[in-house]
Amino acid sequence: MIKNRSSSILTMLMFVYMLLSSVCIAQSDKNDTIYIGTENDVQNNLENKTFKKNSVYFELFGNGLIYSLGYERILWSKDIHKLSTAIGFSYQPPFTHDGSDTYYFIPSEINYLIGKKHHFELGLGITFPLHQKNVSHISDIGYVLFFRIGYRYQKEEGGELFRIGFTPFKAIEPSSTWNLPVIPWGGITIGWAF
Repeated sequence: MIKNRSSSILTMLMFVYMLLSSVCIAQSDKNDTIYIGTENDVQNNLENKTFKKNSVYFELFGNGLIYSLGYERILWSKDIHKLSTAIGFSYQPPFTHDGSDTYYFIPSEINYLIGKKHHFELGLGITFPLHQKNVSHISDIGYVLFFRIGYRYQKEEGGELFRIGFTPFKAIEPSSTWNLPVIPWGGITIGWAF
């Protein structure tokens, strides 16, 4: 009788084991991920899994003055709010007829974005222009402060990026005693988020 009972219990346990195994296999998926933690941890892990934080772009006008190539990184993201920083580079060919003056621009900025795919964008930045008179002499000619307000299209899962904005700026020349005016300006950006 004890032998029959232990055999029945063993059979029952094997049946339950096989049932649970088949249910687990039927429900598993290679894309499923098991998260351990609080509900907020699970949500953050899901957001970070699909959200692309890096982008490269080409901007016409904007904070590079004529154009710039740049890299941007999303530093912080919560719901529809994001904070990013960007740095770029621009080379301006000589403006004079003798070809001796060359300008390089290094724009940098910090932006606040509101939205999921369609964003309202606010930003502040500084662009450092460098002036090259000849091959051996590069001088700092001040800096340019600018403000950005505009629209950005960028999906959270990455891909194409487009933005258009109003970017007024003010040039600051340390050697100058007169105050330069704020110049109304704007820019258009195309890029790729990854």
